[in-house]
Amino acid sequence: MFELVNSEEQQKIFNGIWEEVWKEKGYELEYSSETIAQLLLKVQNQYVATIEFKKLSSSTICSTFDFKAFPFIEKNFDHGVEIDKISIAKEYRGFEVLNAIISAMGHFAKDTGLLYYVALIEPRFYLTLRKHYKINVEKLGPPFFYKGDTVVPIFFTSEEIQKNKNQYSRFLEKVQL
Repeated sequence: MFELVNSEEQQKIFNGIWEEVWKEKGYELEYSSETIAQLLLKVQNQYVATIEFKKLSSSTICSTFDFKAFPFIEKNFDHGVEIDKISIAKEYRGFEVLNAIISAMGHFAKDTGLLYYVALIEPRFYLTLRKHYKINVEKLGPPFFYKGDTVVPIFFTSEEIQKNKNQYSRFLEKVQL
């Protein structure tokens, strides 16, 4: 089950998970000052994953890649968010936890009226979203090196998650935002 980070203790746990994952992968640590929500996934009384949502207007992602160059994003700039800090503790990596993360993104979009997501993600994760989850994720540009790894700038609508929720529907009831 996902929990909204709303205490200092949860913030320390959240930071501990993503920092450990990012250090393991050799990423440059980047702390967010303004977020819409930070979520922790709990499996069998153990926190195992994180996800963070940031308004595009307060995110630095647009200075790294020009997402506003795309008409839909420019027109609906205030109705999209950046997905950041999707991090899964090493011993819990796999489709079950990833299913829960995808489900949380669907619930978050539904609960907030969000239209779309943007992110800079690993090419392998991009392929997983497209091939395993059948989400029509659009690659908006070529891969490039950013803060320790090659990333792909991506975009997808919240509707895309809802269309293919049968891929991870058994988690939908467990996610509480």
